[in-house]
Amino acid sequence: MSKLEDLPFDIKILLLQSLPDWETLLNFIVASRIFNTIWREHNGAISKYVMFNEASQFKEEAFLIACMHDKLTNEVWTRTELDKMYNIYADSLQEASELEPWYYSRVLQGGRDICMKVAASHEAILEHCRHIIKKYMLPRMRIWDSAKQTEAVEDPPLATKSEEDRIIRGLYRIWLILKLYCVRIADEDTRNVLEPEIMEKNRKDIIRYLQLWDFWEVKALQMMLPVFWNETKHVLDTKGFFTAGRGLCKCPGEFCAKYFTLFMTTLLLFRYPNNSIEWVARTIQKDDVQSKFQEICDILADAPTRKRLEMCKDFTGIAYNYFNLFYGFGRDAAPGPEAYSTVVPKRVCRPGTENYVRHGAQGREIWIKTLNHSGIRASDFQACLWDDWRLESWDYCFPIFEDSETPAVTATAVASSPADSPEANNDTNIE
Repeated sequence: MSKLEDLPFDIKILLLQSLPDWETLLNFIVASRIFNTIWREHNGAISKYVMFNEASQFKEEAFLIACMHDKLTNEVWTRTELDKMYNIYADSLQEASELEPWYYSRVLQGGRDICMKVAASHEAILEHCRHIIKKYMLPRMRIWDSAKQTEAVEDPPLATKSEEDRIIRGLYRIWLILKLYCVRIADEDTRNVLEPEIMEKNRKDIIRYLQLWDFWEVKALQMMLPVFWNETKHVLDTKGFFTAGRGLCKCPGEFCAKYFTLFMTTLLLFRYPNNSIEWVARTIQKDDVQSKFQEICDILADAPTRKRLEMCKDFTGIAYNYFNLFYGFGRDAAPGPEAYSTVVPKRVCRPGTENYVRHGAQGREIWIKTLNHSGIRASDFQACLWDDWRLESWDYCFPIFEDSETPAVTATAVASSPADSPEANNDTNIE
């Protein structure tokens, strides 16, 4: 049998283009000098195809957004149209579904342009993923040690494939609900945009998307969403665009936090993910801050657009609001016991704080409710992004629910699959 190196040149190119993901490509070119040379000389013709192949692993969201991005951003939607889109997406998550969503074939048969669009967006999503890994893969043992929590490491830690996929999937879902959150809703008959009060009521239906996802998947969104707010605000703070108690840039007299919320929503809606990483990773050049800031201000100079986005309020708090509603914090929330009993405990308790004493049967409910606040001493919900073996290496614990009369009931760890172990992921580490 001939060696891979003996294949014709065009076959070698096709072989590299057919690899399923970025990590496999890196491993391949490291192992072969000839393929490494081909990669260095033709990386532009190879990388986009590999990016598309990797994005296909997240096609439920990636392909849907590719087909509906412009329509969701620029056009009006009726409730009936939004319901149809929800039903198609919900069906795509069901393993037993016999019919594939129409947007799968639209992408796969749509030609080079839409495939390259998917690839470019996935590359941007991957940049956001790497930033989160580099900045936030740290044990947060001492909650009040702010330097320990926020200090960035010089080199990115090694993430497993399961951890990376968890973050990438979450970033795609953030993109999806962002578009749905800011969509303009129209009357069924006239297609005139609804009044703000009615649209605000209809927008709450976005919660149904969050209910499609696992408890810990939504927790991952809740952890990642504030990253956009915190990092972007830091850029504006350090560049002198944002001062407490004053307006931001062109808008004197407005409450600064209110305007920053508007700025943040606009930035995400029109720049995420392809042109937002420079804000989030704080890599935006000093000389470019003013012009890029002005780009967002120019978008908001359009009165209808500004009115629409002011109504959206703080998108980054949507997952927090969802948990308030669904798990019993809001006035109208009244979850049944199943809302708590179906949540599989995860190793997110700090050492020595895992016992929920004297709560008895309510221990699980108390624990889940505390997970809605990032500043608590007992649990670190940001740990939901990482594999169990890593949390165990940091001495994180499972919660223990007990009272003074009954023996402690320790949450049982779910057996880790081989793919969740570090040994099984040596070939999928982020370089």
